[in-house]
Amino acid sequence: MALTITKVPDITYYLGESGVQRAYNLQPGASDYVPGGYPITASAVELGKLIGAQLLLVSGTGAGYTASFVAQATPLATNPYQTQINLEVLSGSTQVSASTDLSGASFTALFLGW
Repeated sequence: MALTITKVPDITYYLGESGVQRAYNLQPGASDYVPGGYPITASAVELGKLIGAQLLLVSGTGAGYTASFVAQATPLATNPYQTQINLEVLSGSTQVSASTDLSGASFTALFLGW
């Protein structure tokens, strides 16, 4: 996996005693897209658990795509806190093919957790 995860400086919000929201730039590599999306662990965004993520901006060649975050298979009703979510990239309503070259794309997202 060649998704580069870079913290956006000075965009960290502390939400009460334990909640934190941080912004990151996500830049895919060349021809490395995997079915189900790029996995993003809580530790990769300086959190222990993830409550959710929100896409803020898509730029570069990513402007031709849409993206969403997909939680792990654990039922959210029994475990709403995740240790990993996946960034799924779509072309229209279909997930892009494995090994799609997304190297010119850039995604900016907020991650919520603690």
